[in-house]
Amino acid sequence: MKYSSSKEDYLKAIYHLQSQDGVVSTNELAGELQTRAASVTDMLKKLKDQKLLNYEPYKGFRLSSEGRRVAVQVVRKHRLWEYFLVEKLGFGWDEVHEIAEELEHVTSRKLIERLDEFLGFPKTDPHGDPIPDSSGKLERAQQISLSELAVNLYAQVSGIGDQSSEMLELLKHKKPVVLMDRYLPGVAAPHVLVDNFGGVVKGMKLLFKKGFRNIAFVTVDLPLIQMEERERAYLQVLKSNGISQNKSMVLRLKYNYEKDTAVNLITDFIKKNPRMEAMSVTMKKSRKAVAGSL
Repeated sequence: MKYSSSKEDYLKAIYHLQSQDGVVSTNELAGELQTRAASVTDMLKKLKDQKLLNYEPYKGFRLSSEGRRVAVQVVRKHRLWEYFLVEKLGFGWDEVHEIAEELEHVTSRKLIERLDEFLGFPKTDPHGDPIPDSSGKLERAQQISLSELAVNLYAQVSGIGDQSSEMLELLKHKKPVVLMDRYLPGVAAPHVLVDNFGGVVKGMKLLFKKGFRNIAFVTVDLPLIQMEERERAYLQVLKSNGISQNKSMVLRLKYNYEKDTAVNLITDFIKKNPRMEAMSVTMKKSRKAVAGSL
């Protein structure tokens, strides 16, 4: 049975919401679709009449087995089209969502199966979300959030949780590996080192060992011996590896900057240095700002 584009949009939105909360409320769905609660109520009655929803009094509603089947097929088409647009037509991953929102309502099953075959049966879309197969089965990889990743552990990023256009635009730029030389609770970092000069030297050497050469340095502009020692260590390791200092790869933040100001400055710093591969960061204040900019 075929359903209208608007009904498919509702079913897909409910599918995503119930995967987070189990059941979905009218207000929650209205917020997701950016429409009035009264409009949502009218549509929910229609979907319930078509046995696409199950309603739980005082709790909310969730998809029936048929509603879930329809929603998963819409998700499948959406993610296949996103993959096609990025991999075959050269669109940026921040450009494809709205186009795929239109293409996902194509009703030809034969076309979608041919598209899947043409693309080589991809398992994930460009953002790392799993693509359901033709039977609606999803293969979910075991993942953890970067904020839960243990220190001194390398990992491969396999998906993007925040898929807003702003975040995807930022991630189009080559992202640096962030090296912290002090422990900061609540912020995941690939390495934690413990002293000023020696800590930066060890960290820089490790980054060079991993193959990084274009390494930036972010610090706080304070007349303290430890700040001088850290920057001296950074420059010494560059020199010992035959790399001249590039002033554009050093950012000194004022200590009295508000966090939002520092985040914006670091974001611009990253964008202006597209060849940046890694970043050595000093002091808690600048590390928090870096964490907020990534």
